[in-house]
Amino acid sequence: YLEMKNHPGTDSVVAVPDAVVPELKLVFRGFEIDIAYVCMSSYVSVPEDLDVCQTQILQNLDDASVKSLNGCRVADQLLRLVPNHDAFRIALRALRVWAKERGVYSNVLGFFGGVNLALLVARVCQLYPNAAPSMLVYSFFQLWDAWQWTTPVMLTPIVDEGHGLRVWDERVNKSERFQLMKIITPAYPAQNSTFNVTHSSLHVLRQEFKRGREVCTEILMSKKKWEALWAPLPFFSMHKHYLQVTIAAVSEDDFKKWEGWVHSRLRMLVQGVETCSGG
Repeated sequence: YLEMKNHPGTDSVVAVPDAVVPELKLVFRGFEIDIAYVCMSSYVSVPEDLDVCQTQILQNLDDASVKSLNGCRVADQLLRLVPNHDAFRIALRALRVWAKERGVYSNVLGFFGGVNLALLVARVCQLYPNAAPSMLVYSFFQLWDAWQWTTPVMLTPIVDEGHGLRVWDERVNKSERFQLMKIITPAYPAQNSTFNVTHSSLHVLRQEFKRGREVCTEILMSKKKWEALWAPLPFFSMHKHYLQVTIAAVSEDDFKKWEGWVHSRLRMLVQGVETCSGG
C-alpha cells in the first residue's frame, strides 16, 4: 500500500482489506486499477517466474488469498478454453460497453463483473467457434435470454483436485442449490462467480437480455445501428423512487477507507431492502 501510495504515477489509492477479495483500488496515471492481495507466507520472496496456474500453489493459503489468486487463474484457464481469441475479445468489449451503459455492470450490487461477463461470452464462443463478433453478440442475448438460470453455466466439467479446498457442487452443498444465478469458474477450486445475484438484480438482468435480443434482431435486419444496443439507461425517468447512498468523512484518507468499506457492503444493503419490501 505504502509503495503504491508514494509512487509518482498514483493519483489515489484505497486499501479494502475486509472485502471478500482483499484489494487495492487505485487510479494510476488516470486509469482505474484493482490489485488483488495474496498472503503467501511460505515464500520469503516471490519469484518472477512463479506459475500461479499450478494447483500446488494454493496449499497453505487462507480463503481470502485463494479467492484473490483465482482471479488470474480463472483468466488464464478461460483463454485456454476459448477457440477464437480475437472474436472473443471484440465481442467482450462490446458487451462491457452494453453492461456499463445499461446499468448492469456492478458485482457488488448483484449484477455482472468482468469475470461473470467474460465467462458468458466464452461459453457462447465455445458453442459458435467460427462466428464473427457481431454474431457472437447476437447469440449472447439469444442464448442467455432463454436460459434457465437454475442450470449452471460451465466452460469445463468441475474437477476436485483433492487439495482440501471447497469446490462448488450443489449436489453436496445444499445452500448452493438456492443460488439464483450459477456461472461457474473453470479453475480449481470451482466457484459460483454470481453467488451475490439477488431476486431484483436477476429480474433486471432478464429484462436486459430480452431487450438486447430484440435490439440485435433489428440491427441484423438493418433497422437499427449498434449504438442502439448500448443506449444509456434512462434511470431517473424510469424510477420515481430510488435509494441514494451518500458517503462522508472528516478527512480524505478516512473517506477513502470508509468508501471502500461501504462499497464492499452494498450487496447486504440491497438484500436488506429486498427482504423489507418483499422483493
